[in-house]
Amino acid sequence: MKDETREPVQKNLRVAFADQAAGPYGAPSAPITGQYWSEGPTAIQLGNKWLVYFDKYTEHKYGAVTSTDLKTWTDISDHIHFPPGARHGTVLRISQKELAKLPK
Repeated sequence: MKDETREPVQKNLRVAFADQAAGPYGAPSAPITGQYWSEGPTAIQLGNKWLVYFDKYTEHKYGAVTSTDLKTWTDISDHIHFPPGARHGTVLRISQKELAKLPK
């Protein structure tokens, strides 16, 4: 979730848990993103890791954090690459055949 607290200003991402998608949700975690403004998260599980991609919108670039337990997060923003101008987006699985049809 995005924290939009006005005073003091917060523009970060947090996680909260529920037994059902409609809630009720527990208290939000501490921020999982850094001291930059972030929004537009997309999460994906790859093996035993969770990756959350997001827009560092005041820096005009994408960032990412990873976790194996959804409690401890590591910023991996320096290890990811997105096309110039990428903003909010999503992650989806495609086959090698589908990938080959995309423009380079």
